[in-house]
Amino acid sequence: MEWNEPQLIPLDRFRELRHRSPVERFEGEGYTGWRLFGYDEVKTAFTDYERFSSQGEHNPDDPIDSSILRQDPPKHRQLRMLVSKAFTPRVIESMEPAIRKLAEQLLDKAAAKPVFDVLEDLASPLPISVIARMLGIPEATSAASSNGRRIWSERTKSATSNASAR
Repeated sequence: MEWNEPQLIPLDRFRELRHRSPVERFEGEGYTGWRLFGYDEVKTAFTDYERFSSQGEHNPDDPIDSSILRQDPPKHRQLRMLVSKAFTPRVIESMEPAIRKLAEQLLDKAAAKPVFDVLEDLASPLPISVIARMLGIPEATSAASSNGRRIWSERTKSATSNASAR
């Protein structure tokens, strides 16, 4: 499949939405939010964290809720500076063989399923597993596995508490 086929990236649809309505309310299964299609609307949402907060309803069982992904400035900036030291090009290059092997394992597992969900089967567990390895969380308790979410959440909270205490 070519990258620009309408099924993969519906560029014509995005263009139409930008002109017709650059902001669209979205209600999905268990999720309600907004889709932004215009440059100015996206820029406003990214820079005005008072009105467009990343912090949603807190779920203590979801490790993402305690992560950098759900933090607004200045906490987000502090955590990003701390985390960026661990993600230097040299560190990532050294992990490339392990990341490639993990991606292949996830894709093999997904190929055995009748339906492949790229987010659930690859895009979510891959970075979570890589970060878990960087934090020293054993594979058996990886955050990508259901039994590892509690450990992941506790270590993430501990790391963010220690970082903000400095």
